[in-house]
Amino acid sequence: MFDRVHVKCPACSEEIEFQSKAGPCHLTDFGLDNAPLEVLADIKGNKEAQTCKCGARVRVVVSFRAWPELVGHGNDGVDRVEGREEE
Repeated sequence: MFDRVHVKCPACSEEIEFQSKAGPCHLTDFGLDNAPLEVLADIKGNKEAQTCKCGARVRVVVSFRAWPELVGHGNDGVDRVEGREEE
């Protein structure tokens, strides 16, 4: 079995389906906004791009970002998380 990720064609906005055999594989339908990371990693840069009805060849590109988040400062003994102070 597999899961499916549905994306809009960047050329015509028609829905295109990509299949993944990573993750839960319960014939679940996902969008790019709610697909598990292992499913996205499986379909990213898929060598077999999908062909849309309009003729466009489409593949999924996945980019992960990481950044530092300040949660405390120095030895003040106070952590600041989401605008709250916690001791």
